[in-house]
Amino acid sequence: MPISDGDRGFTLLETLVALTIALVLLAATPRLFAPGAGALETAAGIVTAELRRARTDALVSGAVRAVRFDLDPPAVRGPDGPPVPLPGGVALRLTTAAEASDAGGTQGIVFFEDGSSTGGTVALRRDGAETVLTVRWLTGAVQRDTGPATPSRTGDPVAGGPRDD
Repeated sequence: MPISDGDRGFTLLETLVALTIALVLLAATPRLFAPGAGALETAAGIVTAELRRARTDALVSGAVRAVRFDLDPPAVRGPDGPPVPLPGGVALRLTTAAEASDAGGTQGIVFFEDGSSTGGTVALRRDGAETVLTVRWLTGAVQRDTGPATPSRTGDPVAGGPRDD
């Protein structure tokens, strides 16, 4: 018996594609609706882009490039640009090499001609969520880690734990 146009159903492939799309959307939903996720994601994107742009510029130009951070109000400044303010409510915490500070004491991360850097971490916090950007000193690579804000993630001493005083 031939199948008419009105008797058609979904193929197995169409069903699998629809399920895959639904699972991807379901996995992304909690992150989209987490408190402060939009502002924190935007801030992390801005800082990551500036760090990667500075590293690429250092490699291409063969000159040292630095990314500077203003803590109050939180802002990031690329090698040749004005400060870019971070979204409201985002707190910024840095761990950088003392040698990477400029004459005015502004902290930063410096990228060298070979792509290496002074290294460091940039912790961005908002509403109990945290994104930590780690810049590797040897390669200058930027690694991003997102999760709940905890003291041990950024090197802060944990309450009751050992301290390096």
